[in-house]
Amino acid sequence: MQKKLVIFLSVFSLLLALVYYIPRSYQQTITAACCQDCPISLKVSEEFKKRHPKADIRLLQAAAPEQYSEWLAEQFVAGSEPDLFLIPRKDLEKYISLGALMDLSLLTEKPDAPCYALTLQDKHGSPLLFGISARAKYPRLTFELLQALLH
Repeated sequence: MQKKLVIFLSVFSLLLALVYYIPRSYQQTITAACCQDCPISLKVSEEFKKRHPKADIRLLQAAAPEQYSEWLAEQFVAGSEPDLFLIPRKDLEKYISLGALMDLSLLTEKPDAPCYALTLQDKHGSPLLFGISARAKYPRLTFELLQALLH
């Protein structure tokens, strides 16, 4: 009886390991949110998809920049916050203190000090802060998208 149990557990463990380590062929969707004049262009999206064929970018946009801050807060309250999002300057400290932003220094090669947002410029040259949700499903992939936006 013990011998059968050992064999069964061994086979079960082997199957479990195989399922865990087999490359997944599912689509990885990154949600990104911003308001008008968003720097996430179609060109950046297409270039990113060429490097990551199993990745998809779903862009969410608030109706108007004036409503974006409230809309984003509602997304967080509902638990459906985007992975990558524009952070209103006035709300940056609030999102950091609530633990809603991922420490981006953990994804870089030099984790010297905490970094919660990166600055991008819109088409008018104005600085925009972008961050990654602490609950992002694919943090490294989302960080690569953020880096693609910087270049």
